[in-house]
Amino acid sequence: MRLVSFLLVSIMSIGLTRSADAECWGDAARAYGLDPMELGAIACVESSMNINAVSPVGARGVMQVMPSHAARFGLDPALLFDACTNIYMGAYVLAEMKAKYGDTWEAVGAYNAACTKLKGHACRKARSDYAWAVYRARLNLERTGKCSGPRDEFH
Repeated sequence: MRLVSFLLVSIMSIGLTRSADAECWGDAARAYGLDPMELGAIACVESSMNINAVSPVGARGVMQVMPSHAARFGLDPALLFDACTNIYMGAYVLAEMKAKYGDTWEAVGAYNAACTKLKGHACRKARSDYAWAVYRARLNLERTGKCSGPRDEFH
């Protein structure tokens, strides 16, 4: 519940309209004790940093946040197209996974693969494949400062 309250205060304090500049990445990462480069790598894999991205399952924005996450906080899902709001929501989701699985690659994999339908080996494989994609995206981001592109199999 503490994370939920913090998320709402954080989103309200940014005014729901700030652009996705470096400040948003750093602020969201600090708010949840995360690494901004890790958030950026996830955004590279999820959307190639495209704030207007919509996945076939309805995830939205740069971090590909599901509208159900916004609805949990009483936010209009249209706000997920605001870059800073989307980054904060994505950071919140990652922080939830890290609270559940620890600061591990399992938590990074769970950002994408909730495993509500996948079970056992299939779940572990989906999470592992996603975590490796994030790892590679991070290396590329650190080396070039650019995304290597989204991974269609994760959408």
